[in-house]
Amino acid sequence: MMREEQKPEGGTQDDRQFQGRTILTKYEITPDTYQRQFRYLKIESGGTPQELYVRLKDLFSKWVKPEKSTLKEITETIILEQFLRMVHPELEAIIL
Repeated sequence: MMREEQKPEGGTQDDRQFQGRTILTKYEITPDTYQRQFRYLKIESGGTPQELYVRLKDLFSKWVKPEKSTLKEITETIILEQFLRMVHPELEAIIL
């Protein structure tokens, strides 16, 4: 029998979100982390194009957070990303 002060296994959604934020903070996982993963992602051996698409979509959402960004912010992010892919790596370090 479960006592009143005990939480069901897994806790509440708020508890899980707090735990997730704590882990991201502890390991310094930021939008920049997801941006780098998005930029340098490669097809895994034996991976399908569909799996690659899903992984890219997930990384993009974690990096750009479209639900919290305006269209203008997303546009600037994508243009800057393409620009950085095209410039010389030494210039990229100066720009960032």
